[in-house]
Amino acid sequence: MKDSTQNSRKRIVEEASEWVVRLQDEDLSYEQIEEWNRWMEASREHAQAFEDVSLMWQVSAQLPGDLLPAARTVRSDTASVPRPPVESHQAVRPSRSARRGGRLRWAVAAAILGVTVAGVAVRTLDDGDGPRTDAVQVFATGKGELKHLVLEDRSQVELGPDSRLRVQIGPQRRQIELTGGQAYFTVAKDPARPFEVRAGGLIAQALGTEFSVEAATAAVSVTVAEGHVQVNDVSPEQDAVADGEKTVQLIAGQQTTLDEAGGLSAPRRVDLEDALAWKEGSVVYASEPLRNVVADLNRYSRVRVVLDDAALAERPVTGRWLTSDVDAWLDGVAGAFSLQVLRYPDRIVLQRRKDATDR
Repeated sequence: MKDSTQNSRKRIVEEASEWVVRLQDEDLSYEQIEEWNRWMEASREHAQAFEDVSLMWQVSAQLPGDLLPAARTVRSDTASVPRPPVESHQAVRPSRSARRGGRLRWAVAAAILGVTVAGVAVRTLDDGDGPRTDAVQVFATGKGELKHLVLEDRSQVELGPDSRLRVQIGPQRRQIELTGGQAYFTVAKDPARPFEVRAGGLIAQALGTEFSVEAATAAVSVTVAEGHVQVNDVSPEQDAVADGEKTVQLIAGQQTTLDEAGGLSAPRRVDLEDALAWKEGSVVYASEPLRNVVADLNRYSRVRVVLDDAALAERPVTGRWLTSDVDAWLDGVAGAFSLQVLRYPDRIVLQRRKDATDR
């Protein structure tokens, strides 16, 4: 049993190492990012392994060669651990596949053998003016969890529950990918490096401001709390969309949405206190489709919530609930539509009461 567990862990670390390397490629397709996201969501072990290997990758890339004697001498049964890759500055450079292969071999070997460089890394990361790499970082939250992040450029993020963020801070751009959930960004002013957040088929760009992005099941919305944000529809279908905008300029108190129909909605005024209530532990709805409310519930409930009757999916919900009390939230939604809450070990079902009339 112990050997089986170790082999399983080894396999997961190998897969995590490959993803760390693949995510360094600048021409990574959106489909590949979605594939990575599905792998991350498959199990908590996947997400933890990816974070562990990402940290090791980022740390080792900053270590001078003379601080890596242990990494050069540690050996497994069949191979030694090579040094982290160094870009060649000669006229003839290795191909991308060769460079990637070398990086992958190093990442897998280092991760499996558990090369420990954390003590040196702390000193390296604290030297000078701060981090000197633009490695990809991934942050995630669990059900009902809120997380406060401070990025390398000193921008801050409030990451909502059941959310996932991919961050790459480079010398020319600050690129963020919200692959699910919601996040509130307080952007550090840096006119030389635009701050870009991609979610679904849109990109929100700012230089220094505060705004939120929410990636729901069927739509993505951007809400500006301070300053100015430009939102672009970059979805593959945008050229075929007759309605909706391709670019929208938002100021404080405005919101735009990109939904399945395509095209960005015109800027609309919103109540910021209500729109951003999730940061304070509440949800506020004003004629919100029931399917969106169920999707929100699933960010907080550890047991999956299912709407049994698809015909109710678009029914409007209005109300306010505390996200810390999922049971009261469920009961409130159920009461509004004469539904009963059926609890099973693997799911919670919202189902019409047999004696209920259609409202």
